[in-house]
Amino acid sequence: MGRKVKTFNCTQCDFSATTNVLKRHIGTFHYEPFKCALCDYSTDYKSHLITHINAVHRNMKEHQCSLCPKEFGRKQHLQRHIKSVHEKKDMMCELCAFATNRGEHLKRHMKDVHERVRDQKCVLCSYTCIQRSSLMRHIDAVHKNLRNHNCSHCPYTSSHKSAVDIHMKAVHEKRKDYVCDRCGLKFTVRHALKVHVESVHLKIMSHKCGLCDFACTRRESMRSHVKAVHEGLSRINCDQCDFVCDQEIELQKHFWTCHDAEESQK
Repeated sequence: MGRKVKTFNCTQCDFSATTNVLKRHIGTFHYEPFKCALCDYSTDYKSHLITHINAVHRNMKEHQCSLCPKEFGRKQHLQRHIKSVHEKKDMMCELCAFATNRGEHLKRHMKDVHERVRDQKCVLCSYTCIQRSSLMRHIDAVHKNLRNHNCSHCPYTSSHKSAVDIHMKAVHEKRKDYVCDRCGLKFTVRHALKVHVESVHLKIMSHKCGLCDFACTRRESMRSHVKAVHEGLSRINCDQCDFVCDQEIELQKHFWTCHDAEESQK
């Protein structure tokens, strides 16, 4: 006879599971970070919340860069800024053209692009990701269906204030603040510029479909491709090309990455 697996009960609901699964359940559904009352910011540390409020909402930024006008609320943020902006990027990826001057950025790049390590797992579906914050956003949007942030100009709603802010910039303000220094294309969000550089200029197509010759730069795009093309599960179509996906946020990312730049050239 096999050994009986011992389970434990959650103290906050009727869920029970083994130790590791229970820890993941508590971290996912009962985790209560320190939240800012003025915006969407949250953190595991009270001191970080205080610094955030002082720097962002009270404009108390005590640390100024000696090389440019940028100011920061935390010394660590100033140091990070100097490393990423002013210091030479001398740490090279051995597998592609990616370069940085921060060891943690290189490690994250390796995990995300080449090793594809997704150690944050949703207990309700097969979704996996690298960062815990991404997992919490996924749960709020997909499983809790929270859409408590509204656009003041149209019916658009989202589970995250940042998405509404991006929507405002892209749709209503027509802002494109991020410019590619290689070709001049303009984008509304930094992420769109990053994907553009990696796919167009660096030719980093690290995600390849095992069922056809489709390749892309982002794991989420590959997931949408498989569901849409090979599993027939997608229901959302781009009205400007043949792109299809299964989540609204993926359609938005596709638009910001592909058509946002095209619009800026017209």
